[in-house]
Amino acid sequence: MSRPPASLRCTSRRGSEAWIDRDVVIAGPAGKYPDITAEDYLYQRVDANFAEEK
Repeated sequence: MSRPPASLRCTSRRGSEAWIDRDVVIAGPAGKYPDITAEDYLYQRVDANFAEEK
């Protein structure tokens, strides 16, 4: 793979932002897991990833 020519290279910084609608309810099609809001799910994952190990 080679780099694109200088005339086609991006010269500005790129960035991305996550936009999350906290009130959206996430539900699986089979109903295997209870429904959860996007906000509650995010807090659950942050707690799981950054909880102190015991």
